Amino acid sequence: MPFEAHPSPKVAENGEKLLYVKPQSGLVRTLSEFEMWFHDKFSLRQGDMNRVFEAMLDGAPEWFAAGYRIETPIGTFSPKLKLKRQVTDPDDISHDDVELDGIEFQPSRSFIKNMEYAVVRDGFRYIRKPQSNRLLNNQQHLEK
Repeated sequence: MPFEAHPSPKVAENGEKLLYVKPQSGLVRTLSEFEMWFHDKFSLRQGDMNRVFEAMLDGAPEWFAAGYRIETPIGTFSPKLKLKRQVTDPDDISHDDVELDGIEFQPSRSFIKNMEYAVVRDGFRYIRKPQSNRLLNNQQHLEK
């Protein structure tokens, strides 16, 4: 897996900024490319994956609105809620105080296991980007 290093706001014991790593930015595949890969590797029919995602787009919001989580082989999707205001007494909450805050995804154990296998098989590759290297070597930027 190609990765990059970036300075974080956290400071090490020696006073220097700690680094964090993340997968290389800019690597994106479309559903069409993903589907073609599945077609070649697993002999799935062209359009099958697209139809599944379209069905999810149409059906999942209805189940989420009814309060359900959706468990799939790759993981569980669930609606995430938040309060619009600070509340300390549960009796003070009304439906007007709650709003949708997105969709959470919790990967399944088998999905994580397969991902770990693929990463171990392929390994990690440090991608040094000119922008991140310049920032890492710029002491004034790191001290901010």
